[in-house]
Amino acid sequence: GSSKNYAIWLGKSLSAKIVRYDLVKNKEFDNYDQIILVGGTYAGWMSLDGFIRKKWGYLKGKKLILADV
Repeated sequence: GSSKNYAIWLGKSLSAKIVRYDLVKNKEFDNYDQIILVGGTYAGWMSLDGFIRKKWGYLKGKKLILADV
C-alpha cells in the first residue's frame, strides 16, 4: 500500500500519468523521456528488479528515477 500511496502522491504533484508497472504497454515508453518507478522492498528483494530487467530495452536511454519504499 505504501508504494501505491507514494505513486499517487508523486503523480498528482507532478501532473504525471500513473500506470501500474505490470499493466504498462511497451509502446507507452516511447512517449516519455523520464520515467519514475515506485516499488517496494520485501526481505531484501526489490519488486521492480524483474520489471527493470525485462523492460531494459525500453528503459535504457531514458531518465529513470527509482523510489523504493
